Amino acid sequence: MSGTIAAMQAVADQLASWSLGYDQDNRWDIKDGGECDCSSSSGWIIKQAGYPIDLGGTFYTGNFAAKAKAAGFTVLPFKMSNVRAGDFLLTPGHHVVFVRDPERWFSAEFDERGKASGGKAGNQNGRETRYRAPYVRPGGWTYIVRPPAEGTAVSASIPLSLRVAWAAQEAPHFGGSKDYAARGLDAGKLGASVVAMSETLITAKGEKPWAMRAAIAKVLGPRWTRSAILNGAVCIFWVKAKYRASTKRVIVFKKGDPWHGALCQPLRRLDSGVGIDFIAVHVRPRDAFTSDAAAVQGKAADLAAALSLVGRWPAVIMGDFAKDADEQMAAAGFERITPDEDSYKASGPQRIDAIYVQPGVLAGVNGQLVDTVISDHKRAVVTIKRASTTNTL
Repeated sequence: MSGTIAAMQAVADQLASWSLGYDQDNRWDIKDGGECDCSSSSGWIIKQAGYPIDLGGTFYTGNFAAKAKAAGFTVLPFKMSNVRAGDFLLTPGHHVVFVRDPERWFSAEFDERGKASGGKAGNQNGRETRYRAPYVRPGGWTYIVRPPAEGTAVSASIPLSLRVAWAAQEAPHFGGSKDYAARGLDAGKLGASVVAMSETLITAKGEKPWAMRAAIAKVLGPRWTRSAILNGAVCIFWVKAKYRASTKRVIVFKKGDPWHGALCQPLRRLDSGVGIDFIAVHVRPRDAFTSDAAAVQGKAADLAAALSLVGRWPAVIMGDFAKDADEQMAAAGFERITPDEDSYKASGPQRIDAIYVQPGVLAGVNGQLVDTVISDHKRAVVTIKRASTTNTL
C-alpha cells in the first residue's frame, strides 16, 4: 500500500486539534485526551496516512530513520533550504517533528511540567503537542526523512506476536465452584502466566456473569479492560494500553438466552496500527435442542451466525463450539491453531474448545490445551503471529 503527503497532513491536523498530551511512559495512547511523544506521534502520522511503517518493538528517534527507510522514505542530510511539506526533521536520540507546510511543524515536546513523563493526560497547557513555526533546535537537526514520490508502491512486513488464551468456566449447576473469587484468581493466573498476554477470552454458562467478570477483573488489575454480551457470559479481556477498541458486534443465538452467543471486539494495536477482530463464541449444547438432529443443525447455525461477525480485519475466533468445528470453520476459511485434542473432560472424544485464524494472514505457534481444576474445559493458549506468506496486514 502507499500513502500520500495530504493524508499525513490530515492526520497531523487531527492530532493538533485533539487535547493530546506528552508522556514517554504512555506514548501510544494516541487519542483525544491521550498522550504521545515525538517519535510515536510522528510514526502514527506515517502509519495512519497509509505508509507501511513498522511501529513494533522499541520505536524511537534512534531507529526512526531506519524504520522510515524500510517503508520507502529517503534519508537526507539536513539543510533548511531543502525542507518541504511532508518531511520529518530528525536528530536521532533527541527529537523528530513533522513538516506540515512551510509555516507549521507538528511537534511533541514535554508535559505540562516540562518533564518527559508523569503529568496528566491530555494537553494541559496547549504546548505539550502543537503546530509551531519552523526553528532550528539546540544542537541542530541531523536528517530530513522524506516520503517516497506519490504513486510509488511500497510494502513492508509488519511483525506481529501476541499471546491469546481462551478459558471456559464451568457453571455451578454442572459441578463448578460457587467461589467466584477463587475462579477469578484461577483465570487471573492464566492471564499472568503468559508474559506478553494481550487478550484473554472467558465464557461461562448458567451462572452470575457479572460476579465472574468482577472476580476476574479484580485479579487482573487496572491494566486490563473488557467488553461483554449484555447480561451474558461471553466476555473478552485485553490489556488496554496495547489496543484501541472499536464498537463491539454481538449476536445472541436465542432470544432470552444471553449465555450463548458470539462477541466480536475489534481492537487496533497501538504499536503497529494493525487491526484484528477478536471473536469469542459460546455455541449452545445438546440439551438446548429438542433432538440430536435439531442439535446438529442448531449448532451449525450458531457457528454460521458467529462467522457473520467477521469484518474486514484479520480475525481470531475462539471459544466453546459445542462440537468439533474444524470442517465448518475450514469451509469459512479458518484453521485450528490449538491442538486437535479433547478439550472437555467428559468421556469420549470431544474437540469442542479451539482457537482459529485465517491461514495466510495469521498463524499460530506454541498452541496448548491446559488442564484446570475448576472447569470441565481445558484452557487454550496460543501465540499468534503474522503469516509468512503475506507481507501486509
